[in-house]
Amino acid sequence: MQSLKVYSIHMIFRNSLLSFKLTILSFCFTVLQILHGQNGIPLNTPLKDPNMPSWAHLLYNEPLNLLQIDSAYKVYYQSHPFEKNHYTRYYKRLIMNNRMNTNSDGFIVGKDVASSEHQFNHSLNSRKAPN
Repeated sequence: MQSLKVYSIHMIFRNSLLSFKLTILSFCFTVLQILHGQNGIPLNTPLKDPNMPSWAHLLYNEPLNLLQIDSAYKVYYQSHPFEKNHYTRYYKRLIMNNRMNTNSDGFIVGKDVASSEHQFNHSLNSRKAPN
């Protein structure tokens, strides 16, 4: 004959409370991971090296001009074999992190400024009279 297990209300409540706490903890951990991912990890500029590619010298200019860096990068790798290194990784992350807050001249601007500039240009273009 099978024996029946008897659970008290206290045991059921304790298990469901533990389950609830684990669910809340998992949710909080997930939210923290998402928020951290949104901020990204700060970029560390690679050290200058006498053997670095010619385009990489532009990474040390102030202010950075992403259009100028991108153009020099593309020209350089048209005549040289691509080689993944600290400079190419930094370039890729720099472009990815700032693609939404670059003005039309290629300079990095604050996110609020970039958003305002985009909205202004959009409203200006929508107000132009058709020819």
